[in-house]
Amino acid sequence: MTEKDVAALSSLVTKHEATLLTWVRNQVDAGSFRTGQIKEDELTGQSQRFLGKFVKALKDGQADDTAGPAWSAARLTCVPPKHTPTPHR
Repeated sequence: MTEKDVAALSSLVTKHEATLLTWVRNQVDAGSFRTGQIKEDELTGQSQRFLGKFVKALKDGQADDTAGPAWSAARLTCVPPKHTPTPHR
């Protein structure tokens, strides 16, 4: 990707963040996600964090290497937290 392409893409994501988040909300409302797995406000927050880290990774100049270190934070937002089982007493 050229610098101009990266700038355009990051600008579009930033400019249309509210629309992208509405799309996520519509997916929840349409039943596309399993209910009970995550609260809608938590999903919205995670989506916002991902979009922010996505744009930052683009701006850091490694748009073509999503396996690289610049994309680490964005990738980690896609991994569910590990739950430690509560020990039985």
